[in-house]
Amino acid sequence: MKFVTGCKATSAKVVCCPGLVAYGGPAISVNRHLPCGVTCAGKGFGSSKPQTEQKQARKKKKQQGVGSIDGGSKNAVEKAVRIAEGGRVHPVDAKQAAKGKLQFVTVKNWGSGEQADLGDLQVDSVSPALSSDAQRPFAEQLARHLELLEAQGSLKVAQADNARPLPPFDRWSFNERCYVQYLADQQSVHCILEAAIADATTVANTEHYGDQESGKGVWAALDRFTESRGLDRSLEVAADLNNLAKASSLPAQELAPQASPQAEAYGSYVSRLGRECVEGETLAERRQAGLRLLANAYCVQLTHLTSGMRIGASAADKLGLAPIRALHFYENYDDAKVRADPLRAFLGNVNAAGLALSSAEKRAVMDELERALPKIGQLLSSLAHED
Repeated sequence: MKFVTGCKATSAKVVCCPGLVAYGGPAISVNRHLPCGVTCAGKGFGSSKPQTEQKQARKKKKQQGVGSIDGGSKNAVEKAVRIAEGGRVHPVDAKQAAKGKLQFVTVKNWGSGEQADLGDLQVDSVSPALSSDAQRPFAEQLARHLELLEAQGSLKVAQADNARPLPPFDRWSFNERCYVQYLADQQSVHCILEAAIADATTVANTEHYGDQESGKGVWAALDRFTESRGLDRSLEVAADLNNLAKASSLPAQELAPQASPQAEAYGSYVSRLGRECVEGETLAERRQAGLRLLANAYCVQLTHLTSGMRIGASAADKLGLAPIRALHFYENYDDAKVRADPLRAFLGNVNAAGLALSSAEKRAVMDELERALPKIGQLLSSLAHED
């Protein structure tokens, strides 16, 4: 599973920078290949920057050094999906390798194979070991771990052996029935996730086991994903479904579909984690469930704020969602600061959560990513096919 990144919801239209593919297909560099402005003029999504301004920004970034990533910026998420760099080649840094910072490399050219030539090997990818990232912002640590999992093939969405290859994004099905099903699945999952987090943090505070020195950071970290942070989406999806129903000519039963089997399965998984946070026999079990729930909250919000924005842009363009006020999922945030840049707000929450966690607790969050993301990828199945 791969993501689109750098999509920012604004008051006019959505700007989607390269980096997708949310559900199958080749990984794409966030810096190249896709047009930087996937826009929906007049559909309620924001404007793209002029080409000259984009080039100047890229040139400035290159001069500053691509390797320096601010965990509070969109670059931390971009790092998570910058898997394939096309023809870019990175020579092995002997000093870095000597310090044990190279986890693995993919060799592009073995040359003659002679011992004398091995010092000049060229590689396609270099993944830093997680131990070298311990002091980085948590958002960047997670992004780098996602990159590693992607390179290892651990984030692929399971498909039947005889299943058709997934179509490219521009051929996904955005008819009204498919999009309504997508929203119904999203509403179900977001509602269950938000309830699980609310219950877990409320009970931790009520029972005061969140005050205990050992592991109390888990509940402080999970609190960064509660309703008070302004990123909950279940009510906004419900508003979109309601406005679609008012404007649609589809039969009523098709405008209020049940959650798909994929959404039900994932919702059940998240719900179980929420129950374990509250009902686990030991505090250690509750804390472990809390860390796994945190990882799923991270993945759900990350997916919406990246791949989900491209989906919203396409749906707005093809279904005319702005005139019927069916863009709440992508645009409506009560907090003005969150509304100005929800992705930045999300990354700030992730970094704050990381400050509350120990190294072992961060590792537990990372271990859950390869279970969570493929499950979330399956929620796109209602769109990821051709009509």
